[in-house]
Formats: sequence, structure tokens, C-alpha cells
Amino acid sequence: DAFERLRDPSHVHMLAGYEWEGLCLNSGLHPQSSAIHRYAARLLPWAERQGCAPGVIERLQLLLLQAPPAVRAWLNICCAGSPDAGYAHVYLLLRAVRPA
Repeated sequence: DAFERLRDPSHVHMLAGYEWEGLCLNSGLHPQSSAIHRYAARLLPWAERQGCAPGVIERLQLLLLQAPPAVRAWLNICCAGSPDAGYAHVYLLLRAVRPA
């Protein structure tokens, strides 16, 4: 979440899967299935497309370099600290239906 907020100051909070399911239930929807979707991204093109200043890109690189082992594995971080730094964007795909 800190990584996203640094890249995009308008970002507020990433919801966990159970939070999305709770929002569905509170809206009268019934969660049916969920899946994790990932796609590889390179840090520099992604951050530059977002208009990040060089200092922000440097801090993003540091966050990748200093990520704990579990985070490194979850995000599949590679080449941190280099121009080829990359990681996986991770998304939750949630299917919910309105009861009949």
C-alpha cells in the first residue's frame, strides 16, 4: 500500500479480499468465486507513465530493494535497484451475484 501511495498520492487504500467480499455482502451481492491475477511490470516505464519525479522513482526502487522476503516473493520482485527493476501487479478478481 505504501508503494502505491508513493507512486500515486491520490491512492487511498488497497482493500483485502475479505474487505471486498464484505462490501459485496453489504450491498446485497453474494460473492461466488475469486482468483488472484498477476501481470509483470517494469518499474521505470510504469512510474514514468504516472509522471513520477526522479526522487519518487528512487524511493520506489528503495522500497523494492528493502522489501521483506515474503513481499519479494508475493510481488515476484526482480532486478530491484536497476533500470530493469520489475514486479508483479496483483489483482483480485471477484465474482458476485445478486440473489434471485
